[in-house]
Amino acid sequence: MDVTDTFTYRERLLDGEIRLLTVYAGEFASPIRCDLRIERLDDIPEYEALSYAWGDPTMSQTICIREKQCAVTESVYQALQYLRPRDDSLRIWIDAVCINQDDLLEKGVQVQAMGRVYERAVSCRVWLGQPLPGLESALQVIVQLATARDLKLEQVLESGSSIRAIFTSPWVFRLWALQEAALSRQCILSYGHDVCDDERLLCDISRNLMVLIRDAESWTAIDPQYGHRGGLWEAMKHVESMSDARETLQSGDGLGRSFMYLLWQSTARLCVDPRDHVYALRGLYERMSGGAMIPTSADYSQSVVDVFVQATTQSLCQPKGLEDWITALSSPQRRKTVTGGDVWRTELPSWVPNWAGDSYGYYSAWLYTAGGSQLLEPLPSDFTSGGKCLTLLGCSIGLVETCYENSAAEITNMSEAEWDTFEQWALQRHSSAMPAPGELLDAFARTLVADVMMPVDVTAEKERWASDDARLACKPWRTWETAAKGLHAYSAQTSGAPGPMQSGRQYYDTFQFNLSIATTDRAFSVTSYGQFALSPLGTRAGDDIVVFPGVPMPLVLRRQSQEMTWVIIGPAYVHGFMDGEAMAGLERGEYEYEERDFAIV
Repeated sequence: MDVTDTFTYRERLLDGEIRLLTVYAGEFASPIRCDLRIERLDDIPEYEALSYAWGDPTMSQTICIREKQCAVTESVYQALQYLRPRDDSLRIWIDAVCINQDDLLEKGVQVQAMGRVYERAVSCRVWLGQPLPGLESALQVIVQLATARDLKLEQVLESGSSIRAIFTSPWVFRLWALQEAALSRQCILSYGHDVCDDERLLCDISRNLMVLIRDAESWTAIDPQYGHRGGLWEAMKHVESMSDARETLQSGDGLGRSFMYLLWQSTARLCVDPRDHVYALRGLYERMSGGAMIPTSADYSQSVVDVFVQATTQSLCQPKGLEDWITALSSPQRRKTVTGGDVWRTELPSWVPNWAGDSYGYYSAWLYTAGGSQLLEPLPSDFTSGGKCLTLLGCSIGLVETCYENSAAEITNMSEAEWDTFEQWALQRHSSAMPAPGELLDAFARTLVADVMMPVDVTAEKERWASDDARLACKPWRTWETAAKGLHAYSAQTSGAPGPMQSGRQYYDTFQFNLSIATTDRAFSVTSYGQFALSPLGTRAGDDIVVFPGVPMPLVLRRQSQEMTWVIIGPAYVHGFMDGEAMAGLERGEYEYEERDFAIV
């Protein structure tokens, strides 16, 4: 039949309604014929839901709905060609077809119901894409690896192309996939014509590979993009986070997590509309929080800036929200050069994280209580100028006096004075006795070991180290303690003291290498009161260092010229002020510091 009419949506969906697409049976590559009907979710209709990556948003293909042409993307067209039965019909929900994407009001209402859509579906069809040439059986290879006894590295290396094809599917990196996979009753993986209903397959393989493969050379043999954006390692971390979210919901252990935490965890995921960095997590958070909704609605008529401001504002006072806020503010992506269509980023207030970045933050704020135990509770009056200005009561603990920005490549050429400062920090305590909280080596290890993402197994407890034994059991701590002792030995030997020079040199090199990792995205600074500090890149001499009640880390602020406003440069480690000392000192009247209002824009 020659179909010439164009399909149009007859009416806007009401609250509680969805459209379901019925795909009729047909041979592969034949025209796709469908019907589209409105159903009420409360009537519990039987259907499947598609989870896939949009890819190119161009409507380059057509399907037939009620004998009328409906334009769809290449990814939807491919999925329907492979998934439709040959002798039966398929009833499925697909966002690009079942939501009128041109109706912003309907789109907002449907996005708010997205969690329910995937929760009530019989199953979630995960579309991993059209097979790559020569890799049509890649999913079968993954299944074989998962069921193999005593899996060997050689088997993995031989299957590298199949592993890469499945794990680096665009679906794995898709933001919406996190919520869809977590909320669905069952996930069925589809790659071309191959199907697997073992929803733990990808996560199990991912964890097995991370245990089996220990060297960068083997990872690179499997994936030449190892360590790069969009590579296999990043993909496996995304798969693991999906599995963790699903297990968290099933066990109930995630209750109490902040919305800020979910936003931060999904920062590196991809979506077409930046506002979806917030909206794509609403349904997931509603289940984790026991009913709370952030933001309160999904409104695509709002600007990206307004959506990010609203989500951050509503998240700040949640349990653990401040810790995750600090982590998000420490992301290097906040300082990226803005280009092209990303101009909206320049309009973000400095206290609002850029959730559309492509990397996580680096500080583990749970280590610290710089602002004491008092909870920060912003009031409506704290937000002015349409919510773009946040005014908080804080205590300045000094200015940045000097600041050294040293990249990993430059740190080996650090000046003698700079090395002396670092060495003094590490060498202050070098005996085998356990450093007491507040002593310099303790501060050094906490900051440069526990905070930084290093290729070691950190086993520290989330509530700091529960005991001295727990602290000593932390592998990074032992590494740094040994390196610090060796550094002291090396320094003593170069001064003429007897001892095995080679051993000392080895520890010195370990110290220097790990230091270069730890300071890649931080600047070593000294405050006007002489404290050591690790501050965000971009810090300048004259910047304020401020502690806010309840905020776990000090923040570096910069006063705007001729204005009584400040911008946040980022969180900092300031030795001697990470455990509530400023707040306690103010109460006792021991410090000269004064509390004042900081209007942050």
